[in-house]
Amino acid sequence: MIEIRVLTLNDLTIAEAHMAEHARENGTDGDVHFMPYDRSYPLVASAFIEKRRKSWAAQMGGAEPWERMWGLFEGGALCGHVDLHQGGLSTMSHRVTLGLGLRRSHRGRRLGRRLTETAIGWAKLQPTLSWLDLNVFAANTRALRLYQALGFQELGRTPDLFRLDGVSIDDVAMTLPLRGQALR
Repeated sequence: MIEIRVLTLNDLTIAEAHMAEHARENGTDGDVHFMPYDRSYPLVASAFIEKRRKSWAAQMGGAEPWERMWGLFEGGALCGHVDLHQGGLSTMSHRVTLGLGLRRSHRGRRLGRRLTETAIGWAKLQPTLSWLDLNVFAANTRALRLYQALGFQELGRTPDLFRLDGVSIDDVAMTLPLRGQALR
């Protein structure tokens, strides 16, 4: 059975382990790159946990950056996530950035759609949020198709933004208006 729920401070350890495993799949065994880190990047569990301890507890609209993360569980195991985070500038508090990740074993089952729809639904209920932003690598065509199908619009592309494990990565910036506003 699949369950999607908000992760809490009690989930920090399993969230960190999930993210570390997800990062190990990045650009390996036929996967496209989907994270801006190469294999030499040190993932430090204590740093992940400390950052989320603060951002998950932070209130929207406050002075501290906030984040909310939902986990996708199957058989009690954390297999995917979607997160929304706001960087802390009060002048940008009407925008939030979306991140999505699924373990290789759970891709191609429309679970990324379910996770993203969960985050979009929550964001639409927040009266202070107007836009969902994201960045996706151009070669990640499955993710691009998902975001386009959910109404995200491309803002632009940055060629050769990252070089991961010797591979040049083009980045695509996308946005989703939450309140019916149009792009200018």
